[in-house]
Amino acid sequence: MVAWLAALPALAQPVRTEHTEASLVAERSAIVPGDRFMAALKLDLDEGGWHVYWKNPGDSGLPPKLSWSALPEGASAGEFVWPLPHAIPVASLMNYGYKHEVVLPFEVSAPASAQPGDTVEMTAKASWLICLETCIPEDAELTLRLPVEAAPRADEAAGAAIAAVLQSTAHPASGQAFVQREEGRFRLSVADAEIASALREAVDVRFFPDSQDVAHAAEQQVRWGDAGVQFALAVSDYADAGDIPLAGLVVIEDAEGARRGWSLTAQPGSAPAGVADRAFSSGGEG
Repeated sequence: MVAWLAALPALAQPVRTEHTEASLVAERSAIVPGDRFMAALKLDLDEGGWHVYWKNPGDSGLPPKLSWSALPEGASAGEFVWPLPHAIPVASLMNYGYKHEVVLPFEVSAPASAQPGDTVEMTAKASWLICLETCIPEDAELTLRLPVEAAPRADEAAGAAIAAVLQSTAHPASGQAFVQREEGRFRLSVADAEIASALREAVDVRFFPDSQDVAHAAEQQVRWGDAGVQFALAVSDYADAGDIPLAGLVVIEDAEGARRGWSLTAQPGSAPAGVADRAFSSGGEG
């Protein structure tokens, strides 16, 4: 529905749960009819190791989600753009997710029928699993209200937080990726000059799979060369038999903590030359 509440300012009240402060935020503080803009679910997590999950949570967990209970007629909200995940070991498990704070952007289309002076109201139930040594399901009903005006206005703080995620999220690898199935492991090879260049200054590199085909807690053995990188990944008990594609992210971190990511889908095939000339070691040339 569209709430015609003239002169009401943009509103995104945070909701405090036991271990999280949750809110809907937007890069706009005012919108125009038919506007397309980015909003986000923002979760501020308690310190001390509390974490939530990536789209593939790893060995345990569930990713955050939004269930819309009220969207204006003619409006739509897209899927999350996921920030680069972190590996989070917990006992014998390996999970993928986020600590401290996570901003999950999504695109919103405002109704073309809205008029200046109207207010567009969007309400969703947010749910997430937050974990330390044990996991607690949390949820909150969140509402974002945006006035409709003749020209859009920016919300600088929310816009900066959303832009930071969009600028640092994974982009498609430009090279080729192949995976070989061997006894108990996948050999994932990525021929990509940009990844090879980034590895020269890297202190950490990891493959985050989209599926449960990889044994998440097993050590990832990494080799690299001037042409790219190669991962030896343990096969999980859930993987289908035979040669299968393998999709996910290559994430590289440098000594200053800057992280870059590349998305890829490796097809069954032999390793290209120059991707496994030497073992990767933390701190660069390897």
